[in-house]
Amino acid sequence: MKRLAGKVILITGAAQGLGAAQAKALAMEGACVVFGDLADAQGRALEGQLRSEGGDAHYVHLDVSKEKEWRDCVEDTVRKHGNLNVLVNNAGIVIKKVPIEEGTVEDWDRVMAVNLRSVFLGTKYVIPHMRRAGGGSDRKSV
Repeated sequence: MKRLAGKVILITGAAQGLGAAQAKALAMEGACVVFGDLADAQGRALEGQLRSEGGDAHYVHLDVSKEKEWRDCVEDTVRKHGNLNVLVNNAGIVIKKVPIEEGTVEDWDRVMAVNLRSVFLGTKYVIPHMRRAGGGSDRKSV
C-alpha cells in the first residue's frame, strides 16, 4: 500500500527542480498532488509525465505572491479533491547577482513577496483546511 494514499498535498514552485522532485515522490507514494508555479509549460509537462507514471497530479498556475491566487487555489483544491492535508511552501527566488548598490527596490520587493509573503499567505489559507481534515499542526501560535 502506498503511504500517502488519500492525502491531498499542495506544493508551490513545483514545475521544475526540487519542487518537481517532491511532486513526483509524493505522487508515487499515492498522494493526490496539486502543484503550482508560474512556468505553465513545464508544469503541464510534469503533470502529464506524473499521470503517465500512474500519479494523481494536477498542475495549477499560481503566483504565490498574490493573495487572491492563493485563496482561489486552495478553495479550488478543496472543492475538487475534498480536503487538503499537506502544504509544501517550496517556491523561492533570488535577487539577480549584482552589487547591492546596483540592485533595485523592485527586485528586492519581488524576492520578499515570493520568499516571505507567500509562506504567510499559504499557511493562512491552508491551515484551516488541514485542521478540518484532521491533520496539520495543533499549535495556535508559534
